[in-house]
Amino acid sequence: MVYIMKTKAIFRSLFAILFLLLIVATVILMLVVPGREDARKREELGDPLAFVTSTARTPWAYVDEEGTLVVYPEDCAGLEVLRLPESVNGVTVTHVGNAFSTDLTFVKRVIFPSTVASPKVEYTLMGWTSLKELVLREGCTDLKQANVRASQSMESVYLPRSLEKIGWCFLSEGDGSPTVYYAGTEEEWQALGADARRISERYTVVCQTEPPTAWLENTK
Repeated sequence: MVYIMKTKAIFRSLFAILFLLLIVATVILMLVVPGREDARKREELGDPLAFVTSTARTPWAYVDEEGTLVVYPEDCAGLEVLRLPESVNGVTVTHVGNAFSTDLTFVKRVIFPSTVASPKVEYTLMGWTSLKELVLREGCTDLKQANVRASQSMESVYLPRSLEKIGWCFLSEGDGSPTVYYAGTEEEWQALGADARRISERYTVVCQTEPPTAWLENTK
């Protein structure tokens, strides 16, 4: 009887030890696997020069399988210019992920890549209190789902001639009064419909004007 009781006690101890080891292994996997996955993405996509900045910093960014640009906002401290790339190590950027979900209060200029045809963003730039210039490059066609507020600091918005649709939520709110520069003609602007006319009634619209070449050529 004593032998049986001792045997049971040993088995209980072994079971408890195995259970604890299982918990420890699970915790280790939870910590290590994401790190390895992150390292794998870094190895595949590299640490690209995703942005041009006045501080010469190069925050890390990568493009996921769906072509969405993902950045780490905590690595962007001090950036004044965000020039979103058209591709990262051969992976084309077609959407913008969490780049605009954080209040980057120090950014002064944002330049979208031509590969993002339809920026689908909600409440974009609401907390970007220093933003002066927003540039949507040739290739952008649809702003129906671009909810962009005109902040007090915003001075200029550049829209491409390739634009085909403007949504009601684009520049419909905010206390700022930016000048809107459109690369097409006055006739092409009016042809964009009621929302183009709404913008003209509220802001100054200058047609046949493109953003400064230096901005697009990554030199300024």
